[in-house]
Amino acid sequence: MKISIPAEFEYVEPKIPEDVIDNTTLIISFVLQARSAFVSAMDAWV
Repeated sequence: MKISIPAEFEYVEPKIPEDVIDNTTLIISFVLQARSAFVSAMDAWV
């Protein structure tokens, strides 16, 4: 059995200095925000 729970969130891009080239920070920020939205969706669903 598969259950889908939609999680909507607005991605807030972190401020990174212009001289720093770092995609890792953006990826980690996105994953943490998506995880938080998923947990909130789970709480609302249960």
